[in-house]
Amino acid sequence: AIQGAQIPVQGLRGEHLEITVPPHSQPGTQLRLRGRGLLGRDGVPGDMIIRLQPEIPESISAELEAAIAREIQLQQNSK
Repeated sequence: AIQGAQIPVQGLRGEHLEITVPPHSQPGTQLRLRGRGLLGRDGVPGDMIIRLQPEIPESISAELEAAIAREIQLQQNSK
């Protein structure tokens, strides 16, 4: 979720879709896929809503932890 991504998902009607997760997406962010939802009474497909639940790793390498700490420091210094 930090960098964003292209993620394959299965649509509600079985089709294969690919969604774009924007960079810096937060847990609970909702994405709308217009016309990809269930069919309404009028036969027109509604929208499919996807709620993002990014997985946060339980452990990371020392190198990655140091890189994150540097980035946090840079952001704090730029304020």
